[in-house]
Amino acid sequence: MMRIFAIKKFFSAVVLSTVGVTAMHGAVTYNVPAVAGDATGVLQQVIEMASGCGDASVINLAPGAEYHVYRTSATPQLRHISNTASAEENFDNGIKYIALNISGASNLTLDGNGAKIVTHGELTTFALEQCEGVTLRNFTLSQGHTTMLSMCTGRISASPVSPTSAVCG
Repeated sequence: MMRIFAIKKFFSAVVLSTVGVTAMHGAVTYNVPAVAGDATGVLQQVIEMASGCGDASVINLAPGAEYHVYRTSATPQLRHISNTASAEENFDNGIKYIALNISGASNLTLDGNGAKIVTHGELTTFALEQCEGVTLRNFTLSQGHTTMLSMCTGRISASPVSPTSAVCG
């Protein structure tokens, strides 16, 4: 397990070395290249750098790229979220896995440039805490593997077209 962690850390360092950083007129821009595999660590490190720089910051994702974030790489944190499973169903005792935690940031923009962030596993994609002037834009969130069953309930009625057609609504 330690070996896998070391490989992930090395991979993150290699990818971070390719993040383009520019500063112009009091704003710092971070250009994040497409990441093959798990991008959770790389994205979180760039968010932390941008949040801590003290200037207005823009994080640009690569246009049209896919960034995959995983529960196994997310940060476990105690959070009580009202629109979640009941206490009996919540086997983690309030622990939520946060993929991308933006904390204490001000004047930060995450611009996806049409990129897609794909989540894997049951997790909270973004947490924004004690932030001011944070903008998230131009990206799509998608689930790699659905963790919840979505279904329509309704009545079954007889109709001339189909003897058992479900009517939802």
